[in-house]
Amino acid sequence: MLELALCIPLLTLMLLGAMDFSRAFYQSITLASGARAGAAYGVSSVTAVTDSAGIQTRVLADTADLTGVTVSSTQSCSCNDEDMTGTSCTTTSCPSGGGVRMFLKVTASKTFTPALSYVGMPGAIPLVQSVIFRIQ
Repeated sequence: MLELALCIPLLTLMLLGAMDFSRAFYQSITLASGARAGAAYGVSSVTAVTDSAGIQTRVLADTADLTGVTVSSTQSCSCNDEDMTGTSCTTTSCPSGGGVRMFLKVTASKTFTPALSYVGMPGAIPLVQSVIFRIQ
């Protein structure tokens, strides 16, 4: 009985920690799914790329069970697939030959607050998920 009485608080703390970790992991996966849905909508047509409100609507619809989700979307251009920045989107050709590649980046973020406060853990953890799709 004494050993059980000594172990129960530790086991309870471990169980609650695992539950908080599971909630954070679930919310992170949901944010990634929402960002992917928003990017898929953004690259679905030429007009949807600049439709920030439509992209935001798709992300928020996919993350409907989460509160406090913020969404941003940006377009960038590049002459290669590695850096995805540094080239004007009005340029039609690259110095190395070939055309300019356009990309859409959708970022979904949320602040996760654990159910309990743990020693050595922050009270709020920012969760950020980004998806980059090639437009053309």
